[in-house]
Amino acid sequence: MEELVSIEDIKQATGIKREKIAKLTQKTLKLGAINEMYAQLPKSNPLEFIDSLLDLLGIHVEISEESLNNIPAEGGFISIANHPFGGLDGIILLKIMLAKRPDFKVMANKMLLKIDPLKEVIIPVNPFENQEDPNFSGLRKTIELINENIPVGFFPAGEVSSWHSDKRKITDKPWNKSLIRIIHKAEKPVLPIYFDGQNSPLFYSLAMLHPLLQTAKLPSELTNKKNKTIKVIIGKPIIKREQQAFTNVEKFSKYLRTRTYCLGASINHQKFYKLKFERKPTSISTNFEAIEPFLPQEKVAELVKQLPKSSLLFTSTKYHLYCACAEDMGLLIDEIGKLREYTFRAIGEGTGKSKDIDEFDLYYHHLFIWDADEQQIVGSYRIGDGRDISKQYGKHGFYVSTLFKWKEEFNDVLSQSVELGRSFIQPAYQKTPQSLFMLWKGILYFLLKNDHCRYLVGPVSISNDYSKISKSLIIKYIRRNYFNNFWAKNIKARRKFRYRMRNSDIEINDLDANDLDKLDKIIENVEPNHFKIPILLKKYLKQNAKFIGFNLDPAFNNCLDGLILLDLREVDVDTVYALSKEMNDENIIARIQNMQKN
Repeated sequence: MEELVSIEDIKQATGIKREKIAKLTQKTLKLGAINEMYAQLPKSNPLEFIDSLLDLLGIHVEISEESLNNIPAEGGFISIANHPFGGLDGIILLKIMLAKRPDFKVMANKMLLKIDPLKEVIIPVNPFENQEDPNFSGLRKTIELINENIPVGFFPAGEVSSWHSDKRKITDKPWNKSLIRIIHKAEKPVLPIYFDGQNSPLFYSLAMLHPLLQTAKLPSELTNKKNKTIKVIIGKPIIKREQQAFTNVEKFSKYLRTRTYCLGASINHQKFYKLKFERKPTSISTNFEAIEPFLPQEKVAELVKQLPKSSLLFTSTKYHLYCACAEDMGLLIDEIGKLREYTFRAIGEGTGKSKDIDEFDLYYHHLFIWDADEQQIVGSYRIGDGRDISKQYGKHGFYVSTLFKWKEEFNDVLSQSVELGRSFIQPAYQKTPQSLFMLWKGILYFLLKNDHCRYLVGPVSISNDYSKISKSLIIKYIRRNYFNNFWAKNIKARRKFRYRMRNSDIEINDLDANDLDKLDKIIENVEPNHFKIPILLKKYLKQNAKFIGFNLDPAFNNCLDGLILLDLREVDVDTVYALSKEMNDENIIARIQNMQKN
């Protein structure tokens, strides 16, 4: 019988010299069963061999069509993956890749060269050589293939995942810097791949005794995966432009590792939390009331015409921007309330009532865009003059008082603020950048028109459709880069968001204030439905807004609210000019010029 793992192989792998002990090791590790299985398999070509092996073991590979579509159909690329199994993951990687890219090669343990059908697709390396040396043969061969535009696969850890007592988990060791340098220099698309699973407890026990023992155990780890399903997720390619943003190998390595391990976050969520990620209205409580019927468009148009002329701020093509108080709006307030509820429910938020209207709507101003051609309300912001609110209603007159408590010192900020909230763009207009831009122009107009106003204050929401890991990553990033610690000490959330990051392989400590796009990519890969960071949150950050607190809102389907504070003096003057081009108001121009001087 043709042997895959001989007695001599065992001696070499373990350092055992006596043949009796080597035979006992072969029996203990059930390596004879591996040899019997190998003898049954066809050896004509790699893919046929792999399919037969997995069929014989009853191992099923679960991978989505979306993941398969992320594999480039042509041209060179480099795949990177975690290495939980130390053999089976390489075999499954070849099965997936060769089916679409027959020219694919994978760097793997040279022991796999013992498998004749795989010789042509393996780039052999010795896991016990010094892999930091860029001149060893496996790396030289890999570089040649990359230069020839051949797709290649790496397991950057260089060896199977093991128990790490400092992290208290089974994971890859730090990824090989030589491989990361090759990836960075190659400037090929990088395809992150995550394998879900781990080896047997005995495997990790042997690894603690000696790494050679775990190597000897690797072949038998195939048989204990019998009748198991292995989940695999392939992320979107990391393109050249993303890679060029990194000049430090260590930071680049952490980013690649994070992009890989974050693919497994959705699997872990379903396992431990059993969350549903489908972004559908069915994720909203079944106790929600039906939304009130909308008024006929002609009726809404008539109500808009009845607004005081002074409420029209400016016009841009077919879009008219209005700012009016509740007493002048009549039934328009109800219409905005229905549109709010309709829009918020579509993203997993909403009050659950027939319309989103509360007592604050009665004395706040309402900024809204009117599409004169389609006779539609495009979107709206609720804005309040902090000085007026403070005088008439005190601190409990602010909507944010329902979410946060604060010390007396913060009242001075609020009296110089415009409070923002309940912003929405109805779904039909969400792909039109002009909509949000016009609302921002209106906010700026209100802010600049009122000399006593210096700050923008208000909550920005992260829907409950986002996973806890994504919310935690966003909060962690904001706390490191966009957090005002001084004012945060004065703020206390009424209902704190509590979650401890369990996956230490998803690392964002190296991301600074200029790396928002990198975080966006990570969040997109964490979320099964590929949600990105909420657009409004990104807009605030790009205007240099600071966060001062986070709160869970049970009245709004448990969405996460971040409290922002934007100082007009810290907004780039060029941005202010760009937003104020159509505002022919001498007072506003004078205030902008004064800002520039200061």
